Amino acid sequence: MRLITLLTLVLFCVLPAQAQTPGEKHAYFKDWLAACRTDTGYCSAISYINPNPGNGAVADHWLRVGRNKSNDKWEISITPILTMPSNTTTFYFWVGEESFWFTKGDSALAYGAVNDIFLLNNDATKLLSAMLAGNRLKASFDDQQGRRVDIEFSLSGLTAALLWIDEQQGRVGDARVAGDIPKGLELAEPKLPLPEALPNEIIAKHAKNENCDPLTELVHGEDWQVHQVNNSTLLYMVPCSAGAYNFSYAFYRQSVDNGDISKLLFVDYWDSLGWTGTDVLFNAGFDPQTRILTSYYKGRGLGDCGTAGEWQWQEYGFKMLKFFAKSECDGYADDADMSFPQIFP
Repeated sequence: MRLITLLTLVLFCVLPAQAQTPGEKHAYFKDWLAACRTDTGYCSAISYINPNPGNGAVADHWLRVGRNKSNDKWEISITPILTMPSNTTTFYFWVGEESFWFTKGDSALAYGAVNDIFLLNNDATKLLSAMLAGNRLKASFDDQQGRRVDIEFSLSGLTAALLWIDEQQGRVGDARVAGDIPKGLELAEPKLPLPEALPNEIIAKHAKNENCDPLTELVHGEDWQVHQVNNSTLLYMVPCSAGAYNFSYAFYRQSVDNGDISKLLFVDYWDSLGWTGTDVLFNAGFDPQTRILTSYYKGRGLGDCGTAGEWQWQEYGFKMLKFFAKSECDGYADDADMSFPQIFP
């Protein structure tokens, strides 16, 4: 439904203003069109370059800012149509003297369609702030033939369009925070081949980890996982230790370009030590859609103490999003590990 909405919005842009499409409300603000679905409350604003170019496309490129009614963050996406970006290009943006960049496969990911590129991480918020204060947005990227593509969007009307969306969603006065992963859309990034067996290079490196038991001695020794984290990197989760209620994993990244393998390290915390580091995470899980890694360590079986955290893959490793810790085992337990006191951020 999200993609249908997006296409409908662009068609609105290139057709004369007429009756509302059933299930949607829309309004024009100079060079931007804002529209909201009346069933889901999802809204977005779009600016476009060269509508009806005569080649069967609705436009050469479009720029989009959208938000689900229940989400705190806005989504920013750019959709090249005239020429496809390369799988590893960096998208550069300029608003006045300010510049921003997002690398394809890391902070610029395709969702829903291979050319719908969503801009993620904290820099998306900075970009949105600059867009709201600016007049023109210049963008540049490499296409699949290695040619540099330079385009320019008008920002005239964007502020009014987002204010209209705020009113439709009952969110007037909310902070302009961006970088959200689109809900309801699947990743459309190029898929890397995933090995069916744990590579010998990973096994050899893991065997040298003094914090881990031999795989053959672990009850979950066969439960290794491999995931694609960007267009050129694989993540391996390899069993490390097993207990009554805690199972740990060590993590390795492998570059498919040169085969290099390196072990990943994570921030950890204990009241007795403060912030420290670790090369293993307990009861870990990885969501390929959001590229978020979670961990939950039980201090004891009751689950009334321990630590928990969330990390999201960035260009070269995982960035901590949240961390929770409770050192005192006081007999009061909650079913949710995130009920521990939050100490980051």
